[in-house]
Amino acid sequence: MNISDKLPAFGGYLTLLGAFVLVIGIAYALIARGELLRNADLILVGTLYKLAYSGTAFYYWSQGNLPHIAFAALFGVADAVFFRLDGGMLLVFEAGTHKFETGRRRLSVPSRTRNDFW
Repeated sequence: MNISDKLPAFGGYLTLLGAFVLVIGIAYALIARGELLRNADLILVGTLYKLAYSGTAFYYWSQGNLPHIAFAALFGVADAVFFRLDGGMLLVFEAGTHKFETGRRRLSVPSRTRNDFW
């Protein structure tokens, strides 16, 4: 990929970033197997992570200062798409939609007011 000249001299930064990505991935797995509505605050945090990464990637892409185009064209676009999907799910929760489909089962979401959600 020819990005070694743009990497930091201390490799611990990359290890730490990888550890953060691993922990967020585990958090998404735990959220997915539990009650989605109960974990809405954690979904919001994950959604903000998606916004932070895609926004940062697109900014540095626009400045021409990316180590490799894949950081924005692949990962940035993927995070922007998931940001939109996660945000849509949070809006469904906020609206109090009673039923929606998942890949595994039909979920019933109790009707809630905006104050109950936030």
